[in-house]
Amino acid sequence: MTRKTSKKAIAAVLFLFCALAVFAKGKAKPRQATLYEQGLSLAALMKEKANSSDYRAIVLGANGDLDEKVRELGAGDVSKPTAVYRLSGDFSFFGSMMLSSVSRGESISPSIKREIAARLLSSFAMMWTGMKASATAAAAVSILQSQSVFVSDELSENCAYVYTFQEGYPVAVSFIKGDGGAVLADASYVVDEDFIPSLGEMLDDAKNEEMDMGLRLEKIR
Repeated sequence: MTRKTSKKAIAAVLFLFCALAVFAKGKAKPRQATLYEQGLSLAALMKEKANSSDYRAIVLGANGDLDEKVRELGAGDVSKPTAVYRLSGDFSFFGSMMLSSVSRGESISPSIKREIAARLLSSFAMMWTGMKASATAAAAVSILQSQSVFVSDELSENCAYVYTFQEGYPVAVSFIKGDGGAVLADASYVVDEDFIPSLGEMLDDAKNEEMDMGLRLEKIR
């Protein structure tokens, strides 16, 4: 191979590497939706379901009282939260604070405790509504409850986001971490307009009575 041919070969290889780099850049991974955005998307889905006469007809039939409550839940604007809070920590003790009959389970294995914690995290909004509102309201919340599964690098521990709005009830979205970056999100309306103040008061009372569950409530937006 002559010197001239060698230079041409090197130039061709360099050109190929540059072309591959440009191609790889063009194939960059799409931006992941944030947990905040995923939660708002589920809130919008619940509102859409509540306002869909076809959906209500399928799941409610001729139940007029329940239909009215479902439409009430979907009447608020969930596109612009007034605030967003994150609830995180050890949810395995959450049920025992709300229901005195729930055992703290000191003898339960860590693996079972983790599953209990995940289940309580997913259902705590429904549990709260069941305590604070009527059976009809709880049934309406259950009908509109929505889930999604997505991949996210943002979630470091299981938690819940609570969105509050100018009009309408709060929306709670739990985020459960799975393998490989998978996240299970579960959204519910909370039929209690004073949910955040009441929840904060409950956690403060637990601390004052030396029953701190390790749960943290913080405003993130």
